Amino acid sequence: MGDMPRYDRLNGIGEDIRAVVTETPTVTHSYSNYGTCTIMIIESGNGILNKGERLLLTSKDAASLYIGDEIAATVKLETLSNHENSVSFYSNNVFMTATPVTMVLKGESKGIYSLSAKVRNYCKDILTENTKNYSVLLAILTGEKSYISDETYDNVKTAGVSHILVVSGMHFAVLCTFMIRLISLIKCPEFIKDILLLAFLFALMCVCGFTMSILRAAAVYIIALIYRRLKRIGDGVLFISNAVIVVLFIHPFAVYSIVFCLSFASTFGIICLSGKFKNFLGSKRYQNAFTDFASETAAVSLSAYVATLPVVIYYFGYISTYSVPVNLLVSLPSTLMLILTFLGIILRFIPFISKIFLFCADFIAGFFLRVVNAVQELPFNVLRLRNTKLLTAVILITFILVYLYKTKYYRLLKFKKEVNRRDSV
Repeated sequence: MGDMPRYDRLNGIGEDIRAVVTETPTVTHSYSNYGTCTIMIIESGNGILNKGERLLLTSKDAASLYIGDEIAATVKLETLSNHENSVSFYSNNVFMTATPVTMVLKGESKGIYSLSAKVRNYCKDILTENTKNYSVLLAILTGEKSYISDETYDNVKTAGVSHILVVSGMHFAVLCTFMIRLISLIKCPEFIKDILLLAFLFALMCVCGFTMSILRAAAVYIIALIYRRLKRIGDGVLFISNAVIVVLFIHPFAVYSIVFCLSFASTFGIICLSGKFKNFLGSKRYQNAFTDFASETAAVSLSAYVATLPVVIYYFGYISTYSVPVNLLVSLPSTLMLILTFLGIILRFIPFISKIFLFCADFIAGFFLRVVNAVQELPFNVLRLRNTKLLTAVILITFILVYLYKTKYYRLLKFKKEVNRRDSV
């Protein structure tokens, strides 16, 4: 947790810094290119800032910066204590703003963020060159939403499918499940398969910019691998619970991160609910590989939506009226869009095959945009809610009670109570 007294002492102080940009800037005023981005300290002139410390850079030249850029600047430091979204910044380990008095772009850094920038630029160049709806494909693959217009993103939120464009546990689940099935086809020792999966996780984190949310999502799979290598018995709930404990122990403010909450909730929902939804949606009469894949994909998306509903209500204060049918309509296409985009990128060395995958992904992205734009034209497409905190609490308590009932946890408590009664006698 941040050292608040120390940050208060630094408030208003000027400092010469050398830092690397760790996320794509958000332009808040397009007419002046004024925006913000997170930077990580490489060197502090007077040593008042620690190496690796993160700051929120507010600059008029934000549009010229990108992940991996190294800057040298003289900045004025200010605390975020009075900022209306302070806890949101705290959740990303950012406790102070840095307003540059002078700033010089030094070029690309030689660290991990520079590698991420090159990978993301590679993906962006391929998608912009080969697709019309590259903004959607770039968002679903890397989480980069700066190319999506405000109007389009408002339509996406109104349709109740904004979680599709936020790289979270659901995206990790889709791509990692796909990769695990591919790796399982390889005849090699298990530890080699684990190394391949770890390499894939690192590549995926690199594509997504090593954001806090991505690191948290990857923690679930890394913990699962550790349990498997130690030959310990565990299920998905245990893995994600351990991941959450580790994350919150290291960084308690993560609990205020909407992306962390969405990622945890969607992953937990997929683990606990997808099997139930798959059985409900699956057709025993017309059972084949395609119907199994379709029902499983729809179940994953629906599970993520149901589990993230309390988070959406709490943070946004509304529910999309048509979100359930829209999620069912776009869940399978969105999964295919993500996988096809991924394959189109990694198979770039086979241009003909890559273009086929990207053409199909682009077609699905166009379908996705047509659906969300159509929902915007429907009447009563959003239900505004009052007292969202109370409603969120009621939904969460209901979820917990249903989960305890379905897992027969009450029987375990009853059994323990009976054992204690017998022991006391």
